[in-house]
Amino acid sequence: MIPTTSAPGDAPVSAIMSRDYVVVRESLDVESLASFMHERHLTHAAVADDRGVVIGYVSMLDLARESFRSADRPERPEDADGPVTPRMLPALPHPTATTERPLADALESFVADMMVPFVLRLPESATIDEAAATMASEGVSRVLVVSPSGAVTGILSAIDVLRWVAWRDGYGAGPSSHAGEPPTRAPIPP
Repeated sequence: MIPTTSAPGDAPVSAIMSRDYVVVRESLDVESLASFMHERHLTHAAVADDRGVVIGYVSMLDLARESFRSADRPERPEDADGPVTPRMLPALPHPTATTERPLADALESFVADMMVPFVLRLPESATIDEAAATMASEGVSRVLVVSPSGAVTGILSAIDVLRWVAWRDGYGAGPSSHAGEPPTRAPIPP
């Protein structure tokens, strides 16, 4: 339950952050990452170094971006007067198709090559308003939440904040109910 405070945004981020998060190693190859995330229906995962310290995150958007960088991009049609429209671009096969995918060239890289490093960390005591302002001003969608000793206790995403805003305004079921529970992490794949 979110603690009652003097102002709605004064609730601590620890009340809405995700304590359940998946961690992958930075040395994991992208092909294994794509399979791991697809099999578990994940949109993102935290990234740890060889010592197990969380150093960043990787998302399906990062996989798509890496795929785009590695794919052969079509030339712009010579006779196009305006912007390129979707019908001018080649169709990408469904991920389960048996044809070679543009991601194939990207699969020779590693998580460390494509992850977004965590540079922002917020204390558990930071308010939701402070977190939202920090995320907006820095242009990031996730920040680590740390205990006073610096240990990672959770990850706060823009979706966590949006869920809280909707709950606060009377919409939706409310934020995650993980507050007060110890963080849990899925096993790190080799």
